[in-house]
Amino acid sequence: METAAAVLTANELFVRNMRHLWRLDARSAVAIDAVRDDERYPIERSKSGDWTVRADPPVSPLMKRGGPVASQPSKGGGAGAYLHSRHDPLAEAEQWAAAVDVEGAFCFVVAGFGLGYHLAALHRRLQGDSFLICTEPDVRMISTALSSVDLSDLLSSGKFVLFLD
Repeated sequence: METAAAVLTANELFVRNMRHLWRLDARSAVAIDAVRDDERYPIERSKSGDWTVRADPPVSPLMKRGGPVASQPSKGGGAGAYLHSRHDPLAEAEQWAAAVDVEGAFCFVVAGFGLGYHLAALHRRLQGDSFLICTEPDVRMISTALSSVDLSDLLSSGKFVLFLD
């Protein structure tokens, strides 16, 4: 069970990240801020001490028989996949970003926000005027990330664009 100090830290982290997101994209900030704390995905500590998250995959209406799919995915805990390493998510993100050829490139598009480790790692490697675009339709995931990981450098850089739709 989380202590009051851990919850306070998560709330402070969320506010710090959101302060930068409001300046970056107020429309996205409104949508993400509307997510209640209890709607966020459950996070788990990795062996390195950093957070990881497991999320159930979205279910397509074409894949489900017998009617429409609920508008929100479950809150995790099912057979979902971990979005980051359970051992060292930061090292995993650095390794992924190191494999991206940034030399002479102007724009990078990444599908999926996760907890943002990979975005921050790639962002640190950007050169010159290049920038990073991320698409993520799940505001719950972004809310989870902003309450778990300090992404203030990414969000305040002027080299990051977020698309929710």
